[in-house]
Amino acid sequence: MLNISEKDIKEYYSMEECMKAVQDAFRLFSQGKVEVPLRTQIKNEEGTGTYLCMPAYCQEYDASCVKVLNMFPGNVEKGLPTINAQILVMDTETGVINGLVDGTYVTQLRTGAASGVAFRLLAKT
Repeated sequence: MLNISEKDIKEYYSMEECMKAVQDAFRLFSQGKVEVPLRTQIKNEEGTGTYLCMPAYCQEYDASCVKVLNMFPGNVEKGLPTINAQILVMDTETGVINGLVDGTYVTQLRTGAASGVAFRLLAKT
């Protein structure tokens, strides 16, 4: 299984490339070509943590993945990140998980890229 770390992403993938991918993802989603069900959200009994599961599938890209993201605000007091995430990448023909990607960094990168795309497309020139 391929394991892609934050370091790998920073070394091989730019914000500009991410913005192009996000813009294409928005286009495909608006055309109904991406399956992105509502995320599953579970809160622990103590109210101290939230578990999220976000699957996606795109036939045009022959791509499928699931992002698992956990939010624990109290981690700040423990010196740990408040958000931890991983993305499982699956083979669309067999369902075999063939990649694990640092979802924490991808989430940060995608959030910035989505804002950049929105500004690029919607800002007055």
